[in-house]
Amino acid sequence: MGAGSPLAPSLPNLPSVTDTDSAKNGAEVLLEQLESEGADCIFASPIAVLAPIWEALARRGNDLKLRYFRCRHELLAVSLASGYYKATGRSQIVVLPTSLGVQNGSMGLGTALQERTPMTVLSPDTLTYGDDPSEDPGAEWPSLLTDHVGPARNAEAVVKWTKRARTPSDLVHELRRARFNASAY
Repeated sequence: MGAGSPLAPSLPNLPSVTDTDSAKNGAEVLLEQLESEGADCIFASPIAVLAPIWEALARRGNDLKLRYFRCRHELLAVSLASGYYKATGRSQIVVLPTSLGVQNGSMGLGTALQERTPMTVLSPDTLTYGDDPSEDPGAEWPSLLTDHVGPARNAEAVVKWTKRARTPSDLVHELRRARFNASAY
């Protein structure tokens, strides 16, 4: 189904990256983007690199539009997003830890792919984490040394499309593209 096909859904008009306030951090921009894309919920397996998102959600207080569900396991996060779609018809967001997190959720992701259940899965990339000698990568770093291919490559067998966003502007563009691809069949 090509881009010019009458069966291909059109990309929605969304705010551009330049429409956002420059004082906002990446987590704020990410949450605004998810809201503008129509996401209701974030289903996430808790990991330390999500701290900026937790802080951005907390700062919003009563103005919070997105609901955040902390899941005890990656498969639970994927299954809840799948069930939410089946109940409402609305595709949601799943955030999984890199490497083992993506692998732990892979059974649910494979099932969602077979059932054509749309969802957008985000996984923080740690390929360059710890490369800057001036920044201490923290206690998590040694456990991440086994992730040689990154989350995009780990998930290729069980998802429709993967892409690594390398810059903040790439993140917004690729998130739009991911949400579009998730809903297009």
